[in-house]
Amino acid sequence: MKWSKRGRIFDPRDRYPFMRHYAQVPTPMRISRDVLRIYFTTRPRAHDDGRFISRTAYIDVQAHDPSQIIDIAAQPSFDCGNAGTFDEFGVMPGFVQYDQQGQKVELWYTGWTRMESVPFCTRIGKAFSNDGGKTFQRYNDGPFLGLENSDPFLINGPFYMYDNGRHHLWYASGREWLWSGERYEIVYQIKHALSNDGVHWEREREFCIPTRLENEAQNRPTVIRYGGRYHMWYCYRPALDFRKGRGVGYRLAHAVSDNLRTWILEHESEGLELSDSGWDSEMMAYPYVLEVDGKIYLFYNGNYFGKEGFGYAELTGE
Repeated sequence: MKWSKRGRIFDPRDRYPFMRHYAQVPTPMRISRDVLRIYFTTRPRAHDDGRFISRTAYIDVQAHDPSQIIDIAAQPSFDCGNAGTFDEFGVMPGFVQYDQQGQKVELWYTGWTRMESVPFCTRIGKAFSNDGGKTFQRYNDGPFLGLENSDPFLINGPFYMYDNGRHHLWYASGREWLWSGERYEIVYQIKHALSNDGVHWEREREFCIPTRLENEAQNRPTVIRYGGRYHMWYCYRPALDFRKGRGVGYRLAHAVSDNLRTWILEHESEGLELSDSGWDSEMMAYPYVLEVDGKIYLFYNGNYFGKEGFGYAELTGE
């Protein structure tokens, strides 16, 4: 597939006290004929100990030209959980849509908590909005999907799809923690879960996407049906030494399937290489693909895991 980069849409730096930097995991939803709402997670200044929290916010853009910003939310749309909960220190959007009745907006998200021996643990939560997606409330204080024998370390980055009468969920699951010489780093790969009712989920024990690298970390799957096949985009990187410059951080990858269970790796998509300079010259991460009236957009973060915002590309050739 051939993509054309359209540039950065949004730079979050020093917008508000709660939004000093980072606009990670851009997660779009069409809220009207002419408007896309793009959710993301953002951070205030770090605490005195160097640690931070992250909240979910959004911008509205023109549906047919996402480079044109219409509105920037002046307050978080979704805040961190209460003390001791799984999302006490961060909430990161994964997937958002109107419910089947078209009344509520539902949000699948990643909740973060801090740990002692390893840096963090994540699980998957679910929230809803009664005001068209401006603000969200939790269904409950616990995770919608937690840890179990097949997912013992962490799970995050949920993407939901309803297809042929069944509910599908893809997410990243921790495989193991590796010691880097300075800290533990997680190795995670993408898994798949199925449900008949959207409530009770059967998780597949095996990872569903092959790897390219030794100790490859995969994250943020996004799936569409296009040209008679299913297509997944995601990001990947080495588990260790991925913060050390150009080309060692996240890159975007593409896989195809005919049945949503068996996936074949495709070559790198033309037009989604690192830029020679600028905001996405060292890293491309956290993709989300959305079709808008026949156009296919891919939203993604650039350098430093989205510290300087997100942009998009458009599919311009098969």
